[in-house]
Amino acid sequence: MKGKISISLLLLILIGSDSVFAQKIDSLKSNAWKTVEKGYKIQFPGNWTFDDSGKSGSTFFILSPKEDEKDEFRENVNLIIQDLGESGYDLKKFMELTEDQIKSLVPGSQILENTLLSGNKGNYQKLIWSGEMGGRKLKFEQFIYVHEKKAYILTLSVELLKWTQYGNIGESILKSYIPNF
Repeated sequence: MKGKISISLLLLILIGSDSVFAQKIDSLKSNAWKTVEKGYKIQFPGNWTFDDSGKSGSTFFILSPKEDEKDEFRENVNLIIQDLGESGYDLKKFMELTEDQIKSLVPGSQILENTLLSGNKGNYQKLIWSGEMGGRKLKFEQFIYVHEKKAYILTLSVELLKWTQYGNIGESILKSYIPNF
């Protein structure tokens, strides 16, 4: 179980470097937002790309536009749904495992915030952390839900130096998410 969760964490982070969906940035301040409803609901800027092909075991990826030809990492929001099987993990236990895995898989990582929040679908955890992966300094914000033996891990991945540019818009995308349970 721990190995499967570790692999999911790494896959959702590294996919941001995918350049298959290259496009120029129009404007991050665009008021034109798109809404996707497929059991769940999420909103995102109209110039971002939505991919629900199941790549890397994800439910979806929402990728920022490529800033220029040199931009090798596209900031992104993604959702991974992890089957917890008969592990008996509740949100608290799953968060303990997640923190342990971050610390062991990402040397030098820092947990910046870990807050229990309540929403229209019950409690969820807001986890913000940073670390270096693949030679890139990254910052992550995650909303994590555990419901009926499944963990729903919604993650914003941003290059650390671009957090000011993408952090607020990314959090707006995270907050727009309505799970399908």
